[in-house]
Amino acid sequence: MRFWMTVLCVLLSLSGYSQKDAELWAGISAEKELSKKSVFGLALESRFNDNATRLDNYFVAPEFSYEFTDFYEVTAGYRFGKWLDIAQQRVQLDQTFTYEKLRHTYFFRLRWQRTFERTELPSDKVRFKAGYRFEPNSSWRFGISFEQFNAIYNYKSNWLNDELRFTADVRYSINKSQDISLFYRYEIDQSVSYPEMRFILGCSYDIEF
Repeated sequence: MRFWMTVLCVLLSLSGYSQKDAELWAGISAEKELSKKSVFGLALESRFNDNATRLDNYFVAPEFSYEFTDFYEVTAGYRFGKWLDIAQQRVQLDQTFTYEKLRHTYFFRLRWQRTFERTELPSDKVRFKAGYRFEPNSSWRFGISFEQFNAIYNYKSNWLNDELRFTADVRYSINKSQDISLFYRYEIDQSVSYPEMRFILGCSYDIEF
């Protein structure tokens, strides 16, 4: 546990040197098990900037997951929200591969997404995410992950690496159906002359029915 708390403290200290504006992402999610292999979920999230004082965007996101095996799961999702006062919709399809051994979990997720905005043509991205989770007991879970965003059919090329994301997170289980989570995230743009760096603190409350 000491190692994971150190990781979070290091990331928090980096934000003070790298940017003046702190972002906050706050969300709530609910899940309902439809069968032993299928789950329906609904998430609501708000994202704030200007040192977490101004609402920048928000969205609602339903999704459906089906677990084909203990190692392979497919999730289809939809998201509707507002970004900079512009309505935006997104559809996405995830394939997640998971390997668990005792208290250790390794996972890889492949996501395809298409985003729609009224003023622009639809844009596609493929995202690769790899991560590791450790559960020392039934109450706590710690994780780290890396994710790469790739734009498809971008105006510069057919395949463009446009963003990297690194995340450290911790989850605490209140009981068997309720969790609270905290994460710290570092994002950086790619394939641009002046990449923007973003440091984000996030929190969420999750419930299962």
